[in-house]
Amino acid sequence: MRAAGLGGAAFTRPRAVEADAARAAPRPRVPDDPTKVPGTPPSELGQRSPFEQPQRRVNRRLPSGESETPLQDLRGIITPSDLHFERHHAGVPAIDPERYRLLVHGMVEHPTVFTLGDLKRFPSRSQICFLECSGNGGPGYREIKRECTPQQVDGLTSTSNWTGVPLSILFREVGVKPGARWFLAEGQDAAVMARSIPLAKAGDEAMVAYAESYLGARVLVQKLGPNFPTFLQYVSNGTSLEQALMLFNVSAADVEREWTRRAGAAR
Repeated sequence: MRAAGLGGAAFTRPRAVEADAARAAPRPRVPDDPTKVPGTPPSELGQRSPFEQPQRRVNRRLPSGESETPLQDLRGIITPSDLHFERHHAGVPAIDPERYRLLVHGMVEHPTVFTLGDLKRFPSRSQICFLECSGNGGPGYREIKRECTPQQVDGLTSTSNWTGVPLSILFREVGVKPGARWFLAEGQDAAVMARSIPLAKAGDEAMVAYAESYLGARVLVQKLGPNFPTFLQYVSNGTSLEQALMLFNVSAADVEREWTRRAGAAR
């Protein structure tokens, strides 16, 4: 999840962390009287005001990595999409949306493979979700200092407006069998993490998200830059232990399975 990854267990942040704030950039030059000078023409893409320069705080140690939201620089409850925190256990994968497939199987009547086009043809829903990495707040317990910023203490939290197909619709499409009580969500990055989630959660707010929007759409199925992966995401309010990045496998089951990560993947 544009986001914390599945199985984001608590971790100790390495000290190989970038500077907390970029060196102060010179203030933009503007006319003394803007009523006397024509402004710039509109552009194809909107841009943040040059007087606003918030940045995420990034740990680039591969294959694990994280970026923290600059909470102290934000206003309101919605996190700009380019400032949403990230938590990766095997780097940011590149996935071709035309080759993307989502398998829904297990205790279902009709195991089905969905393409991205298939998912977009279902009724969509947009909802605001708060996401928090399960490792959030670590410095507040271990390394609290007077000069710590909200970003350093709780920067692994973000709130966004997500759009996608409700998971309950997909489960109705495949026909979940009466005995199913859990579903396993499996990610498609190199860590291949998997997590069991109560099936009841698919009946309320859970969805397979393919877009996140604010200050311009962060469309998860389009490559916008090195920190904007191509993926779909299982989204539901709560901690990142239940958020599956690069979702490609959903399996209904009658028992809970222990969450897993591929051997050798970073914590």
